[in-house]
Amino acid sequence: MQTTTCTEIDAVQVLSLQVDTNKPCATLAAFECVGGGQSALDCMASSNACGNQRQMLAPIQASIHTIYLGNSSNISIGNQVPNCTPLEFTSNPTLQICGNFFAFDTRGGITCCPQESGVTGTGGIFVDCGGTLTICPQYRASFGTMVTKSGNGMVNLPTRQVVWDSGLAITEWKLNLGDPALQILVRDSVCTSQAESQLFEVPIVDKDEHFSEYTLDWLATTKDYKIFCPFGIGLFNPCMCPPVTCANINALPTVLGTVDQLNIKGSRLGDPAHIMVDGGLVREFAYISCGYPLETATSVLVLQHDGAVGLGSNHRNFDSSYASVLLGLNGVSIIANGDGTVFLNEDVTIDNLCQFLKGPDFDGNTLTIKSNGPRTLRVKATGTLDLSQFVAGDTVQLAGDVQLVLEPGAKIIFAGLTAVQACTAPQPMGGTLLLTDNASIILDPVLNPALLTTIPSDPSCSSQRVSVTNTDEVRVKLMGNGTIALAGCSQFSVPDNAYLGVETSGANVDNCSVVCTNITLQLFDNAQFIIGDRCMQTGGAFQIGNTAPHKFICGEVTQKDACVSFTLDLEGENAAFVNGTQGFLGFGVGIADKTAAAPNGWLVDTLFNVVAINLNIPNGTFKHERIFSGDDPRASLLAFADDPTTQYTLVTTPIVVDPYNPNEPLNTIDISATTILGGGNMALIAPGSGAIYPIVRCYDGVMWDRLTVSLLASSPIFQAGPEFPGGTGADLFEYLRTPEIPTLFATDGTPIASVVGDGDTAESDLHNNIRVGYIDNCLIGRDYVVVISGEADWTTKQKHAIDAGAVPILISGTPPTICPSEDPCSLMCTTTGAQPRPVVAVLAYIGSTR
Repeated sequence: MQTTTCTEIDAVQVLSLQVDTNKPCATLAAFECVGGGQSALDCMASSNACGNQRQMLAPIQASIHTIYLGNSSNISIGNQVPNCTPLEFTSNPTLQICGNFFAFDTRGGITCCPQESGVTGTGGIFVDCGGTLTICPQYRASFGTMVTKSGNGMVNLPTRQVVWDSGLAITEWKLNLGDPALQILVRDSVCTSQAESQLFEVPIVDKDEHFSEYTLDWLATTKDYKIFCPFGIGLFNPCMCPPVTCANINALPTVLGTVDQLNIKGSRLGDPAHIMVDGGLVREFAYISCGYPLETATSVLVLQHDGAVGLGSNHRNFDSSYASVLLGLNGVSIIANGDGTVFLNEDVTIDNLCQFLKGPDFDGNTLTIKSNGPRTLRVKATGTLDLSQFVAGDTVQLAGDVQLVLEPGAKIIFAGLTAVQACTAPQPMGGTLLLTDNASIILDPVLNPALLTTIPSDPSCSSQRVSVTNTDEVRVKLMGNGTIALAGCSQFSVPDNAYLGVETSGANVDNCSVVCTNITLQLFDNAQFIIGDRCMQTGGAFQIGNTAPHKFICGEVTQKDACVSFTLDLEGENAAFVNGTQGFLGFGVGIADKTAAAPNGWLVDTLFNVVAINLNIPNGTFKHERIFSGDDPRASLLAFADDPTTQYTLVTTPIVVDPYNPNEPLNTIDISATTILGGGNMALIAPGSGAIYPIVRCYDGVMWDRLTVSLLASSPIFQAGPEFPGGTGADLFEYLRTPEIPTLFATDGTPIASVVGDGDTAESDLHNNIRVGYIDNCLIGRDYVVVISGEADWTTKQKHAIDAGAVPILISGTPPTICPSEDPCSLMCTTTGAQPRPVVAVLAYIGSTR
């Protein structure tokens, strides 16, 4: 039985909803109205008393009470007046829920749609000027209605105590972004300092507010178009994003506090919702469709003062199913107007331009994309990770466990100039893409590598009618001027059947042109750049240069060459650049066909427009130590272009000299912050017509007029001599090649069988063995060794030899005689006389013969 009782008691007004517990399982709702200086509506409920014939139980279960708003009924708390201020009210109208369990439900007003009550003004709960809606700490409730605020109305419905029906949340009544009473001046903005404009924000969630659900109806929001201009309107430009202006971020609805789920309604293609998060936090955005034309999950999110947003579903309720987004023009664009953080709640895809943009106040700041678990930021083959608006000092950071996955054909573009701009202006220095923690960049492999197969042929020393443009459609491209920095335990991986290039783009790519590229790759701490690895996976291809000559026109006739530069900086004690099993690293050399397992079956050719290659390895490890013949699928290849127009530098930290034994050979000390682990196959490729097979078997030297081969020397070997003074690719190839161990002759002219020289060392696929590579006259020797002479146990000596990358070796036997007379291209390692002298001892304390 339900009764309603209204009584006057002194000067206080109270409305209570209670449950009678006198009878088992009976419900009684009593309403008491008491007048006074404060007005309050208290919803209270006591427990049900349920029993049976055997036992009467104490109250154990609260009743469920539904307050239903039929027809166009509302609950109105406070007063709806224009420009209200707290001083206008002598009372504080309050609805507080202090009982279990209350459910607020509605017919939905005049439209029979509960989600529309914030627009129609019917069928909902309205908290207006001076009003407060709250719930007492120990109770819970359910809302099947919109709660609409206006003026200074206060809503306190904590997430842990309130459940919302789908599509329902707190919202604002007829939000007018042009209302001067709502606009707050952002005083520390460069936009405010400009004489012609000022930057305003319109708070919808204040600093001390925390809403579990909040709805922004963008279509019903009145914009201040006198000072606001939406970003991204106009014709689509596949080449670049327009710069962000002060008008793009002015007078936006602003979150200063915390919202667990922000529901966006009425956001459309061509009219995306614009939201500022100024020091606040929005954990999830859900895009609720109202059936409007062009309505989609699109918005422009502006971050400043360490504002943070979550992208993708947080799986917190049914509306989270509407939280999945794309990054880019057709989805969500992030404008970094200062330091800010984007949390990836789930995997997010980039399939367009304009994902991350630089606001007017972003000056040397950091935009962080982070996840607290493995989350993928995937750049589709049709997409571009566009960082072109960020300049020197600006940082876009991938942190936590974010994996940036680049599909075949995807691009990362840093700052640069178009052909027209490059004719008159210097190239800008671009920003930094920084990876920290366990973040990684991973290239997706080509799913059907057979499509890249060219002509079947046995490897030979001749040009093939195949071009390096064969991989243009599947190669991931790094373009523009910028830095990729890996720190912490981050990693950049180029796996098998993946292709990576540092290059420019001609006008044939979407009619866009990047005329100069200058990419710096920095490795700090424990970071790694891996092109395959002995233990983990086989490698793909990483090349520097254009696959075709690229020129651009200045004026009506003058042509200028495009430019490609690359710098490798190893700056971490445990940082490593690894060219592992089946890995290809080409400085001015590119891959035309890499479908064969063994490097001798690949096709390579020289590239174009390479201006400079800078290898700075003051602290860290450069690894190219797969000591196997090019006919072996365990091998890898390092290739240099024999192009006199490309300048190379090599910077290393010298080996420390023992002050007590200054005459001791340097490679008996081999202590340096620089570690280059060699022994892998190395080729010098001359320009010509068509791709060639980079054959490296057992011959060291000139194979034919387009191919010279050797083994990369480890740093203790070449650091025993002078530093590299700079020069061409041919100069650096000669400097880095493993020196030959020549045949020595006795006084009677007979060759001496045993001789000491330097050998490169590496880990082995045989337990308690190490791999050794060396050059005996003109022949390449590769062998397994176990015993190393000298003091200490074998394991310690083997580990030191592997860590150093080189040891003195003793070879003994009949010196090779085949070198001057045999065709190197047809020479097989089993040919009589084409076998190097075997290693008979590894010596720990004899110095370099160089």
